[in-house]
Amino acid sequence: MTLPAPLTSPNQQGKNLPRNPSFCSLPEKKGQVRKNVWLTLWNSVRKDLDGRDKCMKILQYVIKLLLYHRVASPKKWSALATQLSITRQVLCLGNVLSDISVLNTTVKKGESYKTALLLIDICNAISDDVYCLYRIGILSKKWGLHSEIISAHCWFISIIYQVQTYYSNLCLLEGKGAHPQDLILAKVNVAKAIADLIFCGCDVFHPPSSQGLQVYSGLISGLLAGYKVYTKFK
Repeated sequence: MTLPAPLTSPNQQGKNLPRNPSFCSLPEKKGQVRKNVWLTLWNSVRKDLDGRDKCMKILQYVIKLLLYHRVASPKKWSALATQLSITRQVLCLGNVLSDISVLNTTVKKGESYKTALLLIDICNAISDDVYCLYRIGILSKKWGLHSEIISAHCWFISIIYQVQTYYSNLCLLEGKGAHPQDLILAKVNVAKAIADLIFCGCDVFHPPSSQGLQVYSGLISGLLAGYKVYTKFK
């Protein structure tokens, strides 16, 4: 006896059955998203040479500020501030090569004004390298003292030009009604250049309160430079 075949097979019936519900991944919390953003930003800054330099500069002058107000113990923290300063100088060794490459193009174009400024920057960079080699014990104290004086005076001239250039650029942007973020960065450049001018002026003119001025101006310069690095990787 043959049984009647069903109108639909079990396999066909299974096709009409509802599918298993798909479970979507839960959305990340706001705190986790912010944490991931900050970690990504920190990794980008940490891998950048300028970013590492600015992070160490901020830490260096925070320690110096605490030492200046006698909040931190000199036995524990003064050596760290000194090592941070030396490390930053070591990271900048050889920066003169980039200025020399730019100098070749300015000489060919016959731009005497820019050439003179570049020569000052090159002299400053070479003096910084010599002073760094003195601090790590390769060159004698005589080399270190002379290079420090030359570097300070060359940097002072360069900063005066920077203040003038940044201020002119700020006035130009304000006249054009530029984007607010561009205006903020222009103001940051002017403020940082003024802070650097105060810091370097203490090395050139040696005022009575030079220690405190350099601590505060160095910290302000570091924070403003850190903000510029932040906007670069934001």
